[in-house]
Amino acid sequence: MLIPFPLIRYEFLIKQSGEQIAGGEKMKKRIIVAFMILALIFTIIPMVGTVTAGKGTNKMDFQIHLVGIAAPPPESSIEAGRNLIMKDLPFVMMGDMSWVKIDGETITAEFLDYEGTMDVQQHLDEFGEVKFAQVFVNEIYYIYDEEEDLRGTIVVKALGNNKAGNGGTFVGKGTGEFEGLIAKGAQDLMYPLPNPDYVDPDTTPDEPETFSVLDRSGTAKQ
Repeated sequence: MLIPFPLIRYEFLIKQSGEQIAGGEKMKKRIIVAFMILALIFTIIPMVGTVTAGKGTNKMDFQIHLVGIAAPPPESSIEAGRNLIMKDLPFVMMGDMSWVKIDGETITAEFLDYEGTMDVQQHLDEFGEVKFAQVFVNEIYYIYDEEEDLRGTIVVKALGNNKAGNGGTFVGKGTGEFEGLIAKGAQDLMYPLPNPDYVDPDTTPDEPETFSVLDRSGTAKQ
């Protein structure tokens, strides 16, 4: 936390002249006042640090296990050379396998609603295959209690790519019961998961063959 305070500037003009002797007492008073202000500042700073140290120090584990599918079409799609840019591509949570864990409490899919969109930039090779992709994700997790009343939300923003060894990072912010919660951490590369309800396109035409799974883990403070 940055603590704004006036910048105190001292200008000591030393001149070897008898004319400055008369102003000596006034200069002494200015120096005394300046040191008093400095002493006040150094007294205030530890007090502010003590007060703010009590906020957000309850560190908790925070995890998200999201299972779903991208649901084209995006809001807009632009091709620029070998780059394909998709804006607001919906992502839909599927099945009952997703969960959010906050400080040991696991919130299962039956108590979750989800809204998510992705901005995707794909870099294609000369054969039209995806060589590199970067994804920016906006999500809202709605968390309910057993009476179906809204407890609060977790708003998540994440940035990731498919480069080996670099899944990405995320930050999250809570509302309602989770007001003041700030989460951050890393996410793994998205990976496919076979859909147990899928048979074939004729038998289960509305079921995707595979889901996409995204795991995030980090810490939260509230």
